[in-house]
Amino acid sequence: MREISSALLELESSDAEEVMGWPDNLKLRSSMTLFSIADPCCEVFQKVLNKYFGGEKDAKPIAILGWQDPSVRE
Repeated sequence: MREISSALLELESSDAEEVMGWPDNLKLRSSMTLFSIADPCCEVFQKVLNKYFGGEKDAKPIAILGWQDPSVRE
């Protein structure tokens, strides 16, 4: 997952839908959100969120799991 995330950072485009297509762009945001919370020491997941989603995590999976993350805006 780290390797794939690093490859995403090397692409020119910062449009997740252009790179992944729909609905995989939505899945990318959810996955990067979950991985960034599960492994906060690994910065690559947050960097993908920064590049493709303005740094904003996906609130839905966080709410489903009942996590409290102050960096997530509803």
